[in-house]
Amino acid sequence: MSRRNVVNALLVLLIVAASGFPTPARADTAGTVSVQTVPALGGVRLAVGGTLVTTGSDGSASARVSSLNGVAATVRLADQQLDATTRLTLGKVAAAPHTLPHESHLSVGLDVTSLVRLNIEAGKTGVAPSSVHLMRLHSATGQVLNVDPQVNRQVWLLARRTQLAAGTLTTRTVTWSVDRVSSGPGVALTTATPRFDPYRQLVWNLELQTVHGTVEIATVPATAGVQFLLDGATVTTGRDGTASAPVSDLNAVDQRLTLQTRSAGEVSVALLHVNRLKPLAVHQRRLLASLSVFRPVTLRFEDLQGLPVDPARITQVRLEGGGSIIRLDGSEILQPVSLLALHATEAANVWQARRITYSMSVVRLDGSNAVFRGRQRFDPNSSGVWPVRLAVFSLTVTAHDVLFGAGVSSRVSVTRPDGSAYTVRLGAGSATVLTSMVRGLYAVDVHEAVVGARTTVLVSRNDRVDVRVMTPLDAVVIALAGLLLVVAAVLGGRRLARRRDRGDTRDRIDTRDRSDTAEAES
Repeated sequence: MSRRNVVNALLVLLIVAASGFPTPARADTAGTVSVQTVPALGGVRLAVGGTLVTTGSDGSASARVSSLNGVAATVRLADQQLDATTRLTLGKVAAAPHTLPHESHLSVGLDVTSLVRLNIEAGKTGVAPSSVHLMRLHSATGQVLNVDPQVNRQVWLLARRTQLAAGTLTTRTVTWSVDRVSSGPGVALTTATPRFDPYRQLVWNLELQTVHGTVEIATVPATAGVQFLLDGATVTTGRDGTASAPVSDLNAVDQRLTLQTRSAGEVSVALLHVNRLKPLAVHQRRLLASLSVFRPVTLRFEDLQGLPVDPARITQVRLEGGGSIIRLDGSEILQPVSLLALHATEAANVWQARRITYSMSVVRLDGSNAVFRGRQRFDPNSSGVWPVRLAVFSLTVTAHDVLFGAGVSSRVSVTRPDGSAYTVRLGAGSATVLTSMVRGLYAVDVHEAVVGARTTVLVSRNDRVDVRVMTPLDAVVIALAGLLLVVAAVLGGRRLARRRDRGDTRDRIDTRDRSDTAEAES
């Protein structure tokens, strides 16, 4: 007798002893027991009434027992290991009605567990099977099994379970599915494989598949009309700055979210960062999109009294705000400028919107700076027009002739501090006011005069200047006066000459008379 048979015989004796049945029995209760396994399995080793039997290929066997009384309770599994990949557990034993004397028919229900190797394939997910660290398997009977495929690639799965229905033993097929796959952080996976029947199956092929779900997007600052692009579809935020969209793959959705366009209604935006928030439901992703929001602002230039200043005279503008300097030249000054109005910043792991304000540092007008740096500030969120007050002044110009003080009508050239010049007309009856003059040194030239007049004026406030010029009348008067002076000088010279001649003649006569008198006396 082989060693295995000895062990089996001892096992049968122990089973019989434990069941409380004495070995000897009365001859009138002896008989034959026919057993049929459910499901029908060959090679199943059973102990029946103290007798060891092995089922054939159809799952049946028979045994001669000394007593048929309570024989169903004596049925035991002699070996739970059917083969290397199948384990058995005794479920229920049901006896059929007796049809012949000294015969008993038993149905032996077996629960079958199969050893299955998990074969994981990446499919189209791009996720390495070696990164899967947990698979939760769920059976049709409610059994849950958590498996780490990197540690245990083979698992024992219940495949068949017997149940008694209307007095008859039947077999229930137990299928399995995967209800959770865990890989790296933020990776949502399932399997594309249908429910799996492990009965007599050696390999369970599991193809990874991405998980469908919903993406909830919130913007900071909350901005309406922002158009995001996600997996080829456009997602637009509503009035509250949020949007929702279904996606076929929840994995790394934060890395796939991009801006479709910078335009968002009246504003434009730039995407700074996309953060993942804790989901509030199954198959959900919540994303927080941090933005920079830009608003168009039109610059309107005016003097200290609120009167408009021609922007064509302005050659350069510089704004400072948000840690940057914005320079506008030429035609850019006449167009709306896009200014950063709101900027998302992170503080203590919380993203908040920060308002950006600006100051005016330079307005180059006629070669001089027409603003005081930093005195004028503006918030683009409050208005789309920035009224910039310029330090410009008015100069009241008059011209009078030098002799009579009468007002003079003339063409006047005004040279600005940058060297450019323009012409105005002075009226004789009233003063001419030159407006929007930036601080600096100006030259005023009056051309329509016999002798032109030029004066320089330092403009730093509202001021007046009176230019004295020589008119043609002044020239005639001065010429006549000069001529009269010449004539008077000539006539006076002649008169003096005559007086000098008469004096000389008188002196000669007096001298002659004195000579004659002296001669007579001598």
